Amino acid sequence: MTGIIEFAYNSNIGKRRENNEDNFWCYGDYLPAMNTGTAGTIEGRTDLRERPVFAVFDGMGGESCGEMAAWLSADAFGKFRQETDPETIPPEEYLSRVSASMNDAVCRYAAGNRIDSMASTAAMALFVKKGLWIANLGDSRIYKFSKNILARVSVDHVMEGWAFGKPPITQYLGFDEEDTDLSPFIRKVDIQEGDRFLLCTDGLTDMLKEERIREIMAGSASCRDAADQLTEDSLLAGGRDNITVMVLEVRHLRLSVMDRLRGAFGDRIMSTDQPIRG
Repeated sequence: MTGIIEFAYNSNIGKRRENNEDNFWCYGDYLPAMNTGTAGTIEGRTDLRERPVFAVFDGMGGESCGEMAAWLSADAFGKFRQETDPETIPPEEYLSRVSASMNDAVCRYAAGNRIDSMASTAAMALFVKKGLWIANLGDSRIYKFSKNILARVSVDHVMEGWAFGKPPITQYLGFDEEDTDLSPFIRKVDIQEGDRFLLCTDGLTDMLKEERIREIMAGSASCRDAADQLTEDSLLAGGRDNITVMVLEVRHLRLSVMDRLRGAFGDRIMSTDQPIRG
């Protein structure tokens, strides 16, 4: 399988926060721990044969701990990518190991600085020869937009049955594994020419309904246009939290004969939520 991945991303402080606890990783680009977001939307493209990886993070914790948790996660993610070629290990193992590495970085910092409450979510995308693998921890999400259908392909790790406000997150980076193991949600996602993927923090999904997200993904001529409009609409809706969006698009995709057969007879993608159709 060969092709191009076009991408665009930004991180916005929002309207009500004095600091940005979000971060991301894209080709070595990520924000410093103390930041007010990106200056605007950044765009680019990469060859699928380079096995590109992308990620967004949403830090949690008072007194700048959230910013540090997100930065530590992005920094550890980048170091793992530099040290570990995705071609050398299976995708599930790669995503599991990078999650463990990021978790260790946050936990070690928290222990060394005697911080009790410090964590970050993560949403990650890894392109390999046979498609896309995604992983997430917490409530930062990944959506697939294909043939006018928006489907959530990540899973929110939140406490079920919570009746008061936003439910607590049950999996995150900075997770103490004494009683429960770190368990990122990992899955393979089929890709086709023209498919778009959205990685985002809850500063977007708390502000916009999924139908509006679908409309923007469908109506945008480019990844940059989509990232800009998603952010603008989130701000217009109130911008209560930091907003980080990353839009990816599969272009010039060419499949081998085996890839075509696998696509015809292999597993079909299933959404954790009902797909939203136009």
